[in-house]
Amino acid sequence: MKKYINWYQTTLLLFWLCLSLTVLKPDFITNWFMSVTMLFGSLIAGATSEGGGAVAFPVMTLGFNIKPSVARDFSLLIQSFGMSAAAYTIFKNRIPIQRDILLPCVLSGFFGQLLSLLFLEGHFSPPFLKITFTSIWLSFALVLFLQHRVMSLKKVGISTNFLLIIFALFGGVVTALTGSGIDILIFSLITLHYGVSEKIATPTSVVLMAALSITGVVSKFFLHGIETEALNYWAVCAPVVIFGAPLGAIFISKRSKKFIVIFLQTSIILQFLFSLYILNLSSFHIAWSTFLVLFGTCSFYLLFKYRKS
Repeated sequence: MKKYINWYQTTLLLFWLCLSLTVLKPDFITNWFMSVTMLFGSLIAGATSEGGGAVAFPVMTLGFNIKPSVARDFSLLIQSFGMSAAAYTIFKNRIPIQRDILLPCVLSGFFGQLLSLLFLEGHFSPPFLKITFTSIWLSFALVLFLQHRVMSLKKVGISTNFLLIIFALFGGVVTALTGSGIDILIFSLITLHYGVSEKIATPTSVVLMAALSITGVVSKFFLHGIETEALNYWAVCAPVVIFGAPLGAIFISKRSKKFIVIFLQTSIILQFLFSLYILNLSSFHIAWSTFLVLFGTCSFYLLFKYRKS
């Protein structure tokens, strides 16, 4: 069990226990649905390029009618625990990642978070945000399906450039709005454009999302404060994700490239279908989604066609 439980997870668990006994008082009876949601969400967060917020945000806002600001704060809080635990497990188990992009992406993503929190906070409805980003992710899944190539399992040298910085910047903006985003955006860029194997890009995106979750919590705390309701939900989910996300990271590291791609595509498609089912979409939303899928597919295909590798 030493491989699955480490001192970092134990420290996080003790921190949660101290807060639970003194300040938060977790209400597992009332908020049990969030614990169950994040049981699956944390496994997906550790195993794919989609953060736990990609599961939590739509379930909370659309399934349980929870305010977007609460869902976003919760997503950042829970990922700060779960995905940082997964990131530590990735480093501890020497799972290969694309280390050369971490610092520039974190810095650019952090700047994007600040811009979003200062100027975009509260300007978009939950249905618009969800259909926007699930449509973009769907277009990526389509291009990932259409490409038929054999990737090397070696890391590819990636120099810091304008495209990488822009993707990370936009990823930071999205993360500040919904609680996740930089992970799958950077994943799409480095796999399609730079030819990085999905087996390396997936844990890389987990580490990036962990870092941006922590900076997001700190930024939100100092700029607008953290929603109290988000803290209450976090209290019943923290002990679940501390172990769930690392298990997901270890699980996916042992799978084949083909399995990783299919697993990611399935999760993206299910999210999109879930959004269509539960959202009360207007004609504008449908037209917007159609445009984004077509535009996104063309854009991601061009990234692949003119890839650097």
